[in-house]
Amino acid sequence: MTVDTLAYVKELEAGGMDRATAETVVTAFAKIALPVLATKADLERLETKLVIKLGGIVVTVAGLLAVVQHVWK
Repeated sequence: MTVDTLAYVKELEAGGMDRATAETVVTAFAKIALPVLATKADLERLETKLVIKLGGIVVTVAGLLAVVQHVWK
């Protein structure tokens, strides 16, 4: 993920932060937070995996219910 750090600094300055502090905040954010943020693509891959797993659970539960229903008849 990329962030326009100059634009970020300018936004902080526009909000009243001095340039040196703004640059420090943006640098820290880029080093610490950016590497662990999920991208839209990351979330879409996770969603796909979860849908597949949930589908497997639904099929398993349906199968178990069919077996239970057959045994109790």
